Amino acid sequence: MTDTKPELLLYVWEEFSPDHKDGLAFAVAETEEQAKEMVRVNLYGPRYLEEDPSLGCFWREAAERLEWGPMQVFRIDQSVAFAVIGGE
Repeated sequence: MTDTKPELLLYVWEEFSPDHKDGLAFAVAETEEQAKEMVRVNLYGPRYLEEDPSLGCFWREAAERLEWGPMQVFRIDQSVAFAVIGGE
């Protein structure tokens, strides 16, 4: 019996916009949904995961309104590089 590891992929959103300004988000994960969840937790911190509505409600609502923009997916076994410049 062989022990197969899950395939990890690099998910990249170059027009990620949590505050209506283009940004960059990325995650290495097995699925797109897992990658998005990792980004949400990274962006909002542990409070996003709180079950108490008085603590986590705002963060979950904010996370649902995220503008992800176009997504690119890369296999981890290939070279890839990005450069981002900009700001106000």
